[in-house]
Amino acid sequence: MIFDKTLDLHNINPQQIEFELESFLKHSYLEGDHLLLVITGKGKGIMHREVIRILKRSKLVKKIETPLWGYGDEGAIAVWLLGC
Repeated sequence: MIFDKTLDLHNINPQQIEFELESFLKHSYLEGDHLLLVITGKGKGIMHREVIRILKRSKLVKKIETPLWGYGDEGAIAVWLLGC
């Protein structure tokens, strides 16, 4: 997998996750990106589940899945945007 862009949410305040993620998706879509990597970290999975919830709700997202080994595994999410 070759990702167009990456968003690392490790140091993001939990109250800002939705805003940061939606801004990232919008800007990436407008710039013509197709495949994104969102890093949530492994931890307890709370942020990971919240990010998946936001992604599933987004009208810009075509598909989400756990990326292949070496890209963060269950601590990351591969995101395909519409238009790819």
